[in-house]
Amino acid sequence: MKYAKEILLVLFGVGLFFIILTVLFEIAGFFISNRLKISVEPPQDGDSFKIICIGESTTAMGGQYSYPNQLETILNDSESPLNFTVINKGIPGHSTTSILEEIETNLAHYQPDMVVSMTGINDGTIWANQDSSKQRPFWLNIRLLRFLDLFIQNLLNERRNVSHTESDDSHISLKSQELASQGWRMIEEAKDFPGAIRLLEQALDEDDQNIHALVLLGIAHTQVQEFAQAITRFKQAERLKPNDIFLRDGLIEAYTGMKARAEIQKLLTLQLKERGPIFLYFGPIDNMQKSLGFQETEQILKEIAQDMPGWSAVDLSLAYLYFINERPALARSRIEQFFAQQDSVEDVAIYGFAGQIYQQLGLHNQAKDFLNRSASISMQPITVKNYQRLRDAILARGLTLVAVQYPVRRIEPLKQLLGENPAIVYVDNEKLFKKAIQTHSYDYLFQDSFAGDFGHATPEGNRILANNIATAILNHLESQKVQ
Repeated sequence: MKYAKEILLVLFGVGLFFIILTVLFEIAGFFISNRLKISVEPPQDGDSFKIICIGESTTAMGGQYSYPNQLETILNDSESPLNFTVINKGIPGHSTTSILEEIETNLAHYQPDMVVSMTGINDGTIWANQDSSKQRPFWLNIRLLRFLDLFIQNLLNERRNVSHTESDDSHISLKSQELASQGWRMIEEAKDFPGAIRLLEQALDEDDQNIHALVLLGIAHTQVQEFAQAITRFKQAERLKPNDIFLRDGLIEAYTGMKARAEIQKLLTLQLKERGPIFLYFGPIDNMQKSLGFQETEQILKEIAQDMPGWSAVDLSLAYLYFINERPALARSRIEQFFAQQDSVEDVAIYGFAGQIYQQLGLHNQAKDFLNRSASISMQPITVKNYQRLRDAILARGLTLVAVQYPVRRIEPLKQLLGENPAIVYVDNEKLFKKAIQTHSYDYLFQDSFAGDFGHATPEGNRILANNIATAILNHLESQKVQ
């Protein structure tokens, strides 16, 4: 490092700098690819021990009952002499691409001793048939709250720092950006929607082109049921970002609150056409049913189906509507129509969803077949590439990676992906959650079924998950002591 600095001070040569940088990356890549084992001293009794949890909404959501929050409590209540701090860096909608983009920043900023990861579910569903590195919504660099059930899943978002977004909002005044950031914090942390609205209005007074403030205002107004104002703000944002599918979600949500059937049907038709059969696009259907009722929601989807004959996304949406209303025969009819229209299906969530429909019918053999197909689908290529790069970034700093498999899913694909390494701790949640579902019920553990075979966990589901992760962490730390 000293030698590199001396060269830079003497030459200030940009070309030479890049040559040196390239060599350093090649050397680092060589050691990482050969799994260089960096010696890490085990923590001493009474030391603080910092853990960051990375992932998407299954990590981020739950507030005090999120699995990272419960994990910290369980670890500190254990007999370990360490003082644990667990930082929740889960962000709703994050793919492994987004997590990889932030990993170096998070590691440098938080200086953790361990990283817990549970990720990958968003790689193959939200961005189906799209390049996840290019087709991302314009406010991807703002974290937003969970917005009326699953709506937030379609408002993919990221960092608090709104000054570096993909839409290049460097033209937005810094004061306006800061006010928007404060407004977001009031929404997400304090749930003070009137206060957030006042701050966001100030942000627009500073700069009426601040699209982030407009979007947050739309969300805040919807939360306090000021639907007309929400629609106005979403439409203003739409003028800055025309035909954005995520803004359209906001408009559907607001029109649903107003029970504006014609507008809902028009916008939902456009969404289904543009998004295609993406399993995660069910948040608006949940909310439509809550506002309009089952029959009205069914009628809207049926009319869309008549206007779009053979369009599989509508069949999948109707199957979901029937499933959540415990009408499995109708759900089965629609899911079979969906599969009949597909040359092939590579979405594990859709197979898992189909398996749940057949379980609801009591057709356990057929259900098992679909669930086995879901388990047999290999991870998306982008997941493989990104997860391995995440592993390398974490291990290169001499940290422990705790790789957590999603509930009910097999651990073997994750082990094959990341490989055997003393610095990697695997957490298997397949049998544990399958048994818990049999002992209690699916609804006891999960709030929804967004992933097909599992969903966002209830407080109890997160407690079971956190306890299993804590056991793995404590066992690993104890084994380090023995060594």
